[in-house]
Amino acid sequence: MSESLPALSAALAQHLEGRCGIARVWEAACVHLSERLNCTRVSVWLYNGARDALDELALLDARTQRFSSGMRLTVGDFPEYFDALGASDVIDAPDARTHPATVCFGDAYFLPADIHSLLDRLVFDAGEAVAVICCEHCGAPRTWSEQDHETLASVAHELGQAFTLARAIYCAEDDRASDLIRARARPAA
Repeated sequence: MSESLPALSAALAQHLEGRCGIARVWEAACVHLSERLNCTRVSVWLYNGARDALDELALLDARTQRFSSGMRLTVGDFPEYFDALGASDVIDAPDARTHPATVCFGDAYFLPADIHSLLDRLVFDAGEAVAVICCEHCGAPRTWSEQDHETLASVAHELGQAFTLARAIYCAEDDRASDLIRARARPAA
């Protein structure tokens, strides 16, 4: 695990040891990015199986220090955004309200939360995009620095490892369950 991400690494280790839920990992990533990038809102979104929607796993609003989750973004509602994610690992929108990939969020998402700038990055598991980390700045536009990009890339890599490890654990558990079912289905000798 990366030494530059101790809280995220600790949350992942605790999850793997069964001492906390996976939601704690997403929350640790949001806190880390909010502090390091000095941005107002940070969220983690998971692609659904058909990859035509993103489900919000965790959103931290630094103004209130509260987490929320449950919002869904669909390709039907935000096609430009999904197209941009399909074309690039990163969306850097210093003026998100006019950026071609994010202008679609205007009235529905940006205006109510006073979001002006956005920096999003895909999270990969075994070479496949499985999630998106979204960093948002409220109140006024801002330019994202190279350091912001590097920090976000590091967290995206760490979350990718979390997905890979979680998948490996769940696959191993499924294999053990399948072996048990097959063993019980064998006729007694």
